[in-house]
Formats: sequence, C-alpha cells, structure tokens
Amino acid sequence: PDSLEKVMHYSKGCIIIARVCLGDAAVPPLPGSTSSYRRPPPKGTSEEFDCVIGRASSRTSHKEFIVYRHTKAYPEYIVLHS
Repeated sequence: PDSLEKVMHYSKGCIIIARVCLGDAAVPPLPGSTSSYRRPPPKGTSEEFDCVIGRASSRTSHKEFIVYRHTKAYPEYIVLHS
C-alpha cells in the first residue's frame, strides 16, 4: 500500500520499508481478466506484466501493489511500532 494508515491496518508491530522496482505495471481492470492476480497477467503472446497496481475497493483511494519477483524488492528499513 502507498499509505501509512493502510499499512498500520495490516501490520502487527513491524513494518518493512522497501525500494521496489515496479517495471511494466498492469492497472486493472484488464480486458478479459476475471482471475485473481496470483500470477502476473499476460500483456502479449509470451510476455507478462511485472506488477499490478490497484485498489482494494472503490471506497478507498489507497493504491496497492502486487510485485511477482522477490528480486525486485530491496528491504531498506524495519520500523517497530506498538
């Protein structure tokens, strides 16, 4: 998520702040896509998007990012909170 408020909702005492290379991003809804985003959505015949940028619901303005390769994220800070 791109909002500290949203991160705090998910967090249980620890937040990892990372640099992430998003690459070629898909922004839903994708044409003909009805599946969840467990795998990268296709962008062509043999290529896939690197990530998906979306919203959890239409009621929120917070963006959420799904990145499929762990090598695209570099954890930089750990923030402990109560």
